[in-house]
Amino acid sequence: ERCTTFSHYFHDTLAPYLRQLKANSPAKLDDEGALMHSRYADGTHRPQCRGWLHGSCLAIALAVLPLQWGSMDLILKPPILAICFTLLCSSACHLYQFKSVLWEDRVTRLDRASILIINLASFCTPQLTAERCRPPLRFTLLTVVVPNLVGLAFILRGAKHPAVFTGSIIASIATAAFWLQQDIVLFGLCCCCLACYGFGMLVFILRPCGRSAKIWGYHEHFHLLIVLGFWFNVKGIQQLADICSPTSYD
Repeated sequence: ERCTTFSHYFHDTLAPYLRQLKANSPAKLDDEGALMHSRYADGTHRPQCRGWLHGSCLAIALAVLPLQWGSMDLILKPPILAICFTLLCSSACHLYQFKSVLWEDRVTRLDRASILIINLASFCTPQLTAERCRPPLRFTLLTVVVPNLVGLAFILRGAKHPAVFTGSIIASIATAAFWLQQDIVLFGLCCCCLACYGFGMLVFILRPCGRSAKIWGYHEHFHLLIVLGFWFNVKGIQQLADICSPTSYD
């Protein structure tokens, strides 16, 4: 009779509990293999395509950049390095199978911080151009450097609220307004870049679709918009180099 009672207890109570533990345990992650895991270290769901777009872009960048680095304009290098760092952090977050929640959180913080690093690298570059295109140093410090550094401090301490990106918004609007005085094409590229980043952040915050998608979800739409923003970002800096290099006034 005792054996029968224990059998019922195990079947009705312990067995479902043990199955739940197994479903959420790191041991399940070990069996799925790197790059194809369906859960992060903290147990949250991961669609199969998550991270592959940024990983592919990083691989292409690492293959192409060494061939063009020597002839590349100086002001292009900081933003491109910042974009590559972002692609690296994002790829590590989503493609690498972390066993530790602590390390996964650390890399995720770097991934978020890299967005502000791109903003810093992009909007500090006018200081490397010809004097006519160079905003006052105080302007860059107050509208670009300080707001982004404040946001970086909060992100690295673990803040996840979207308000941590306020500094990048301030820097973007202020520098875009300054660039409007220089060249309408440059201003247009800047606006397209900011639109891609802005819509991407809205998708990331609102999560309108595919929250539990198996293959492609809201985060993949976010990554797609961000990659498009990267393209406009680089084209904008290239336009800045073309119109503001010292030789363009000779």
